[in-house]
Amino acid sequence: MLLLSALALLAQDPLALSIRDQVRRQIETSYYRQNLPPLDWAAVDTSSESALYPSLNRLLATLKDSHTTLTTAAGVRQRRAQSRLGLGFETRHLDGQLAVVHTQPGSPADQAGIRRGFMVSAIGGSPVPPVAAEFEGWIRQINPSSLCEKGPVSLAVEDTTLQPRELTLDCALISDAPRRESSISNGRLIVAFDRFDAASARWFEQVLDSHPEAQSLLLDLRGNVGGYRSALLSIAGRLLGEKALGESVSRRGKTTVWKTKSRKSFTAPITVLIDSASASSAEILAANLRLHAGARLVGRPSSGSVLLMIRQPLPGGGELSLSIEDFHLPNGERLEGKGVTPDQIVPLTLAALRSPADPDLDAALATQP
Repeated sequence: MLLLSALALLAQDPLALSIRDQVRRQIETSYYRQNLPPLDWAAVDTSSESALYPSLNRLLATLKDSHTTLTTAAGVRQRRAQSRLGLGFETRHLDGQLAVVHTQPGSPADQAGIRRGFMVSAIGGSPVPPVAAEFEGWIRQINPSSLCEKGPVSLAVEDTTLQPRELTLDCALISDAPRRESSISNGRLIVAFDRFDAASARWFEQVLDSHPEAQSLLLDLRGNVGGYRSALLSIAGRLLGEKALGESVSRRGKTTVWKTKSRKSFTAPITVLIDSASASSAEILAANLRLHAGARLVGRPSSGSVLLMIRQPLPGGGELSLSIEDFHLPNGERLEGKGVTPDQIVPLTLAALRSPADPDLDAALATQP
């Protein structure tokens, strides 16, 4: 037994141990809630830095908090360069599989012929869980980014003719530059963006200023992953004026009111599109536009991921994303784990994905004057 214990200690990597211990201290002192489930830190694989990250992420997945996660040093560098190692397609959970909703041109997925409407039944040999509620934990555990760092990734897919395919794709660096689009037709201003950051907030204000003739606004927040509180307050302020969007509460009970300061500049009717990938600031904005401006929400329930998160550097160049505050709307409603339910739900169907139409957009436009 003494010999086995000594060998186990020799197998531990000092850097991996340092990272694990720092993550443990941060969770135990700064995580937004104190009543955590038991976390088996001793079971974390500390034999190497490469083994540590997926092992720790599996442990953190038991918190059922999509914000709290680890990013490797390579992942941090990619984010700062607005790129990511991946295959280049986006999915949504549908009928026990992953439905492809977008394929990035020129990506490995695009070159392999994967198209909108394909269904993914397994990644890296791991079957997609049939229950949507289990998906978040599953995707955290298989960690597609880690799979990419290890080499080619296997996929089991079904194409639009219902034919099964087994594919093995090499990952590549995929552009992660912000997506922002706007258009106006017949007085209807349509605005879509995929994250809340300073540049998107400035762009949004410019779009509003450029179209004073707009008689309505359709805000497309589908797939918007959220982002910075400052950007949320800026964008919400241009639509709502001075309003409290809610409040966040820290582990020790400190309360911070999220209040806009900007002058209201848009008074026409607002419709908001959301889906299961609308997260964080996108959810908060959608809920407040309905609460304060009577906006109509169309689409599917949002992700329910609204905790306030910070990023902490780790030894070796990696990073811990850590939830440090809970959030409640002005009416006291808590969105974490629940999300925002639209006024009009448009089911995500395979037929719709495989057609050129956009049922969400059509339904939203039909509600506007």
